[in-house]
Amino acid sequence: MSKYTTQDVKRIAGMIRRSKEDGRPFNLLTGAGCSLRAGIPLASELVKEINAGYKGLCEELSEQEKADYGMCMSVLSRAERRDLLQPYMDKAEVNWANIAIAALMKKGFIGRALTFNFDTVLIRACGICGSYPQIYDFATAPANNDSLIVPPAIVHLHGQGYGLAMMNTPEETKRHAENLKSLLRNMFDKNPLMVIGYSGESDAVFPVMAEVFEGQQRVCWLGYEDGPSPQVAEFLGKGGRSAKFHGGADADRILIEIARVLGAFPPRLFENPYQHLLDEIAPVQEYPLGDSGSSDILKDLRVELAAKAEKRKQASLPNIPSLMTQGKWDEVIKHADPDNPEQRDSLAWAYVMEGNALSDLAKLNQDGGLFRRSLDKFAEAVKIKPDKYEALNNWGNALSGLAALK
Repeated sequence: MSKYTTQDVKRIAGMIRRSKEDGRPFNLLTGAGCSLRAGIPLASELVKEINAGYKGLCEELSEQEKADYGMCMSVLSRAERRDLLQPYMDKAEVNWANIAIAALMKKGFIGRALTFNFDTVLIRACGICGSYPQIYDFATAPANNDSLIVPPAIVHLHGQGYGLAMMNTPEETKRHAENLKSLLRNMFDKNPLMVIGYSGESDAVFPVMAEVFEGQQRVCWLGYEDGPSPQVAEFLGKGGRSAKFHGGADADRILIEIARVLGAFPPRLFENPYQHLLDEIAPVQEYPLGDSGSSDILKDLRVELAAKAEKRKQASLPNIPSLMTQGKWDEVIKHADPDNPEQRDSLAWAYVMEGNALSDLAKLNQDGGLFRRSLDKFAEAVKIKPDKYEALNNWGNALSGLAALK
């Protein structure tokens, strides 16, 4: 296995688009990898913290158990677990993986986002994007009838950090996994699934997933490592060619790329914040003026936002940051000014991204001409910014690929 390519992104986006058009939008299953950049630690980091902060309690564990997330959590009381997680949840930022997921949900490409994460980062990302999905907590109210889950929806499989219950210990997750069996079976039966940020190694749900999955629908597993673990490989093997692993997938980067190809990124807030705010206050009732003599604050705000939204829309100069977030590299190259220090890096990046796309296509088709075209793009990037190490690195990779053909 190797790192995913731009062609992989386009294929994944194509599958997601077709599923939406067929009335079967993808479901999404996320793990800790999706919130890592937000400041929520992985299980391995929490294990280290428990061993250091609760050393006396961990003495009853074997050396093997001291490295196990569930066993370390089992020595803590429920209150201590909350104390452990609370500071991370309070300080958590909103990372771009969750913004991309929220954007995909708003556009209808994802129906249900099922997550093992306790944090509220995805919920906050949805608010930023002007999307307000239904929230279901299966730690407190697991349901056998998943038809009651109204999309778009976020389903917390192991509970929420601020909720009434969280599943952490081996006993809790194993017992709860049986409660999730019906939901997981229906997840595989009815809609295609994309998995990201989840290893399947720190809880008892994965064996249940493996039990109920029979290759009913397509599964796209995006992993940070170059290849799948043995248990994930065995799981995907049950789906044949319709279940595939894509390695080297940083959650933030690949989800942005997928959302961009589908036209769901960037969210309107980042393109035209004034129009976004206008959309957000559209459902607000008229301001009750009465006899107070006060001004109509809602009307005044709408007038001001509408004027600024139109001015931004009619701006004659192309918006280079907006073009960058949309992945319109050719437009950036066309309009960016290499003599403008604020636009020089964007222009170099645009050449790098075009070079990457050509190089990926060249590898797929074993085409020397495409490799040579990619070399020209990397050379242009270095001409603009001689210290652009990404361009130099990828230039070298493209030269290696061309050499292999010869």
